[in-house]
Amino acid sequence: MDNNTLSKEQLYRLINFIEKRGFHAPLVIVEILDHFACKVEEKMNSNPKLSLDEAMENAYADFGVPGFSPVVKAFEAGVNTKYRAIYGNERRKVFSNLPYTLFALIAAFSYYLGYNWCAVNGYRHIFGFNDSSAILYLSTLATTVFFLLRFKHMRKNNQIINEIINYDGWVFYLIIGVSCQPYSPANPHGLMFLSIAGTIVVFYYTICLFTRYATMKKGYSDSSIYYDYLKTIQG
Repeated sequence: MDNNTLSKEQLYRLINFIEKRGFHAPLVIVEILDHFACKVEEKMNSNPKLSLDEAMENAYADFGVPGFSPVVKAFEAGVNTKYRAIYGNERRKVFSNLPYTLFALIAAFSYYLGYNWCAVNGYRHIFGFNDSSAILYLSTLATTVFFLLRFKHMRKNNQIINEIINYDGWVFYLIIGVSCQPYSPANPHGLMFLSIAGTIVVFYYTICLFTRYATMKKGYSDSSIYYDYLKTIQG
């Protein structure tokens, strides 16, 4: 974003050029603009007689047949790598945070007690399987909706950061596989296995919720820099 030669108006025209090539996400536009503006400046500096339109066409030709696509793919891969590393770091912070860990343990133990109570008493209502599992299943859907609504105003055209909501998404399917059984186990060993497995899943899932929230919050906060930069150009 260090463009000293091109004016604000010229950068705005470069953005229009980029958007006409099918790229509309702010993060992607700024990344392309960073590369594209440098090439346009080189063309204009090497041949001052070139108009901006000619410089843009010549600069775009340097990207070859794929156009801006390789730049975008490399940027998206870099962002995903960056935030997966941030996600891992945030998860370690959550594990070392006593209130978060204690809450996860309470949630897991509550599930353990509820699952066993429902199984022993034959109490199965919601969806036809163990009520404790049904509540867990519904809570996973509710938390996903919460994240979507919580960051609604920042999600528009921000598909790269939006992917954070899918990190550790396999836990959701593990919840279904482990806890949402249509019938109670036929023997105590089966009940013990499913209740303990479900308890572990609930503990880890709760940790994931805190981790995902912290990572998404940081991701959208970081991406606001790109939005603000575009606003200064577009007015």
